[in-house]
Amino acid sequence: MRIPLILLCVACLAVSCAPSQGKIDEESSKIAFREELNEVKTIKLVTTTFQKELVSNGKLRAFCKCDLNFKISSVVKKLTVSNGTFVKKGAVLATLEDFEQKTSLEKSRQVLANNTSLWI
Repeated sequence: MRIPLILLCVACLAVSCAPSQGKIDEESSKIAFREELNEVKTIKLVTTTFQKELVSNGKLRAFCKCDLNFKISSVVKKLTVSNGTFVKKGAVLATLEDFEQKTSLEKSRQVLANNTSLWI
């Protein structure tokens, strides 16, 4: 009983692994593409003023970020520009509190006056 069952399985495997009878022609299997003309409209670019408003949702990030460094450490007294303002080179962006520097300058002037009076 086992032998006929094994022979039947081997026969099924042999038949399923055999090459198929109907060959597909390469020419019929290729998809034939028609050549079409695609017309494209072109315009000449001219620099003009943009007269429309763009409305968009999302976040806008700066292309370049700059850190402000001052020669002295002090408290910012006044900001002359706000976020998103276009600035040019050399523009004043912030003013620092100068109380400590004025006090130091006054002390130095007093020391200089005392020392010059001793030598005269």
